[in-house]
Amino acid sequence: MNRAKIPDGDAEVAAFWTETLSSQAAEEARLLATAFANAKGEPAVILLKNDGQAFAFLRALSAVRIALRELVFADIPDSALESSELLDDESLPTEKRHALACYSCFGLLQQSLIQQLDPEAFD
Repeated sequence: MNRAKIPDGDAEVAAFWTETLSSQAAEEARLLATAFANAKGEPAVILLKNDGQAFAFLRALSAVRIALRELVFADIPDSALESSELLDDESLPTEKRHALACYSCFGLLQQSLIQQLDPEAFD
């Protein structure tokens, strides 16, 4: 699947695009890991320096959620995945329940960050 819409008509452009997107995604993944590692307090607080970091953090959260959606939850309809009912489903394998908790938690983090960046986003 060509989710990133990488142009396939020009090999040089496609290679540049792929390299650029891969580099950006790796940098955003490092930001996400560093932000979690440096979170302080109870409950933990993640500090981001500016809007640029906040948007990069959002993209990294999205990348993880999309990967989980495609790799772990392909058999689950979006409506069920986005509800919290599955979290209480004891019949799900432990690994899938952990992945679901991560998926849900990252979704809540996205909402919280979007509300901080744009308080009227969910009005």
